[in-house]
Amino acid sequence: MRVEQLPPRKVTLVQWHPPSPGFLKLNTDGSAFGQPGPASYGGLIRGEKGEWICGYAGNIGIRTSLTAEICCIYKGLCLIREKNMCRVMIETYCMAAINLVSREKVDDKHPMKRILDKCREIMASCGCFMVHTVREGNFCADMLAKLGHRLQSDYIELRDPPIEPWVAPSWTPSRTPSLPYYGGVSHRRMPKEQPPTRKVTLVQWHPPSPGFLKLKTDGSAFGQPGPASYGGLIRGEKREWICGYAGNIGIHTSLTAEICGIYKGLCLIREKNLRRVMVETSAEK
Repeated sequence: MRVEQLPPRKVTLVQWHPPSPGFLKLNTDGSAFGQPGPASYGGLIRGEKGEWICGYAGNIGIRTSLTAEICCIYKGLCLIREKNMCRVMIETYCMAAINLVSREKVDDKHPMKRILDKCREIMASCGCFMVHTVREGNFCADMLAKLGHRLQSDYIELRDPPIEPWVAPSWTPSRTPSLPYYGGVSHRRMPKEQPPTRKVTLVQWHPPSPGFLKLKTDGSAFGQPGPASYGGLIRGEKREWICGYAGNIGIHTSLTAEICGIYKGLCLIREKNLRRVMVETSAEK
């Protein structure tokens, strides 16, 4: 049998880049589980050094992902106007939203015409412009949009970044969590008494012991019960990918999703005749 080796694929590292000197950058993202489905959005504004200025998120009920994207852009522009900011670059990976907001005239029958007109009005008055990015360059906004699914409000402003294990290390360009750096905002008044600095521990995945494999599982539910799913992957001692899996299980609790994730992973282990596998999950129950 003749085996032809394929040429190596070129891998491009994509990451967030700070705006040009003298500018700010607003990153936005909308999320919907279904078209339409439970929808939310999230965004954040950062400076030329990557410093956090402010953020926001919200839950908008049953909507499409495009509606969530446009709502996020609109709420971000309202925040820019409220704080008297100018020279702001708006970055999103939704080209459909960029095209709608940038269009000079929208059909009078368009359901979001009023919001789109407001977006263009604020952009013109505050010196804002829109650019496209890829999903990988919009990670922080994506995390805030996911946070929005857990909110009861259609809008909250975040003066400081949410400190959670899955989001904290990703805010700064160096990927090193630093609370004083997060809070170093010059445009807003700081409290007279500073709260004590909280200690942040950077937790990362570790490979299994030599001769072992590791199965990592997780379950997710937006509500108890709510739309639920699971996912998992198996890696080797050199961190290499062995296989992965995922699934949508409808309306269930997060615990049910976690157990389904473990069960499906164990079935995959048996199917592939794998041995000596460490099963790792964050669900203590």
